[in-house]
Amino acid sequence: MPDTRLRETYRGVVYPWLCDAMGHLTTRHYMAMFDDAGWHLMLHLGCSAKAMKRERRGWADVKHEIEY
Repeated sequence: MPDTRLRETYRGVVYPWLCDAMGHLTTRHYMAMFDDAGWHLMLHLGCSAKAMKRERRGWADVKHEIEY
């Protein structure tokens, strides 16, 4: 049976200097936090940098789509 437990992949703080004039986290910083969470998810799936290098595998972000 697959593991269906929720996993926390990122926890951080949104400082005022990461926000725009309206007090919203900017897309630039949101995407950086999302990228950090992605690394934690990949590590959970067994794709550590060491394992990826050893197995000569990799991945690439080929498309980011943001809709407002």
